[in-house]
Amino acid sequence: MMLQSDKGPTDSGFHDMDKGIYMGNPHLPDEFNPASPNRKVAFFMLNGKRDGSDMGNKECGTCFQIGKDIMYPTPQNICGPLCGYNLTVLRQHAIWNSTHARLQQDLHKPRTNTLFYGGTIGTPETWDSTGRGGIYKNYVNKTGYLIARAGESKRVSFAETMRESDWCFAPLGHHGGDPDRYGAGIMFGCLPVMLNSSEYEEPGVRRAIPNALPLEEILPWHLFGTVIDVTHLDRLDAQLKCLAPRISKMRAVLAAVWRHFLYTSVYGSYLGEDDAHDAFEGLMSVLKQRARHNYTLSPLTWQRLRHREQFFPCLACNTTATCGEPSPNVSAAAVSWYAKHEQWLKAAWGHALGGHAAASHSAWLH
Repeated sequence: MMLQSDKGPTDSGFHDMDKGIYMGNPHLPDEFNPASPNRKVAFFMLNGKRDGSDMGNKECGTCFQIGKDIMYPTPQNICGPLCGYNLTVLRQHAIWNSTHARLQQDLHKPRTNTLFYGGTIGTPETWDSTGRGGIYKNYVNKTGYLIARAGESKRVSFAETMRESDWCFAPLGHHGGDPDRYGAGIMFGCLPVMLNSSEYEEPGVRRAIPNALPLEEILPWHLFGTVIDVTHLDRLDAQLKCLAPRISKMRAVLAAVWRHFLYTSVYGSYLGEDDAHDAFEGLMSVLKQRARHNYTLSPLTWQRLRHREQFFPCLACNTTATCGEPSPNVSAAAVSWYAKHEQWLKAAWGHALGGHAAASHSAWLH
């Protein structure tokens, strides 16, 4: 079932009006109740907050269940690849609209900003669970960081600024909705920073909510983006410094995946691309992959989704005040994944980097 709403079941008519809560609805059968771990219906959602049975909760809002639900990329009718500008501006500034020679230049050239975020920041405090307050509080005055708060900061061109930024922060929506800014940044070669976990409050305690990523089962997010816990945004600068030597390679991987964030088969071509490998085909690829594994996830995919620290480089910066060289905690599962996808990586790097691709996956791991 596809839920085209900001928060999934929360604002899709599943809530119990009598109780004033969204899930745990006694009027819904267990097989259809979004909060139930025994739910038989899979949801396609824009939001990947795993605030329900994945955390052992009987009530939830988004209720995303890993291995059952699928987070799909935000389309342009909501925000998506045209977030803050129009199609003409996209075609003027997107790096994927360049010639091969210009693309190589764009992949390697230094950019002006380390990180960019622009938009509404309702609560400019670190405890803001969307991540907007934390990014503002920690980095609004930091050199290399451009944090443009709507109604306060000088207006900037989103397209031009993202093209001049290494990283683009994609927080949750203003009211905890879907994090749609990643699609816009990717069009300009701006590497996405996603929330690994957000938070919600219970009486006397705040609990971390793990977040899924769009098409995470088939897309190697650890090769073209990074994740950060909302409570550790103060350590993001150290994490990005750790990742700095990898930026050209990460941007080259974007060259192989950016089409997955466009609905070319629905809206037509954006940058001259055909509809192969678009977001709709990505959804079909997830379903095909699950069908090959009895409609669940392969053991390696389970490992990659549940233990991101074994795949994403530099996440040590997320949990400690300092971090060292940009080498991930290499696990057997990570080595297996890279080996399985070695030809894909070499093709992606070779096409985008013009012969400067890594000889093997070991160059990425170490």
